[in-house]
Amino acid sequence: MSGSGGGGGSGGGTPTVSDCAKLTKMTTLNSAIPKVVKTLQADDVLAIGLDSGGSGRVEVRTKQGDLAGSITYSGVSALRKCIEEGWQFIAIIRSVKGGDVTVEIRPKAS
Repeated sequence: MSGSGGGGGSGGGTPTVSDCAKLTKMTTLNSAIPKVVKTLQADDVLAIGLDSGGSGRVEVRTKQGDLAGSITYSGVSALRKCIEEGWQFIAIIRSVKGGDVTVEIRPKAS
């Protein structure tokens, strides 16, 4: 009896280069800081990084370094792992409606 091998999955291990290179996500900014949100406009590019306090939270900051909010979604652990591996990501503002900020997450171009 013969069968085919199982396909590889991208479980909880270290993400591969191709996984990180292709990681994009449209999501909303969580815990948005109102005074910072007032300054944001569509197509603004913000930096994404991990909380320096060690909480593991994925933060979004303006070019001036002001905290705009955080990123949480069901697959955020993959984003966190890619950042820990040295990948840099950006958040492009797609819309700002009151306190709701929609961002597109993608790897930063080299």
